[in-house]
Amino acid sequence: MKTSMKTTMKTTMKFFAAIAIMMGFTMGAMAQNTDTKTITANATVAAAVSIGGVGAGGANLDFSSVTPGAIKTIGFIDDVITTGTNTGDEKTGHFTITKSANTQVTLDLTGLKYLKKADNTTLNTTYTAQLSDAASHTKSIPAPVSEATSVTVSNSGSPAFFADTTFQLDLGGTVTPLTTQPSGAYTATISLTATYN
Repeated sequence: MKTSMKTTMKTTMKFFAAIAIMMGFTMGAMAQNTDTKTITANATVAAAVSIGGVGAGGANLDFSSVTPGAIKTIGFIDDVITTGTNTGDEKTGHFTITKSANTQVTLDLTGLKYLKKADNTTLNTTYTAQLSDAASHTKSIPAPVSEATSVTVSNSGSPAFFADTTFQLDLGGTVTPLTTQPSGAYTATISLTATYN
């Protein structure tokens, strides 16, 4: 009986050894069937949008001397388009917008009101505006840009300005003085806000 028990024990041990070896092969085979790959997550933050005003790529809209009763219009290239006193000092207004390439920016132009004197006497004023860049692309802003009007321009509709890193908003306009227009200095403060969206 002892021999048969020994034989049974040996057989049982061989059986468990065989199972252990097979499990080792199975585990090894399972380990060989796995694979791992990696990817990275990336982002590049766009440079802040900025606007250059006077002295930083921008210029004031300047009608210079205006004659009572004579309409005067300034175009987009420092030019006097209609009658009126032409001093040669007339200037188109410019804002320079700097942004990252291939980004959408909304431009809000505000303060487009009549020019005023310190005593609140007004000079009838209307405005025109366009976008322009160094490659001579232009895009008109819906006209006329007039008193108390805020204009929002999204340059995503124009591939040239969407791709640009620098472009301008040019501002021209027309003053229509009365024949009895009081003399003096008239002014308006015009603001441009640029926002990524």
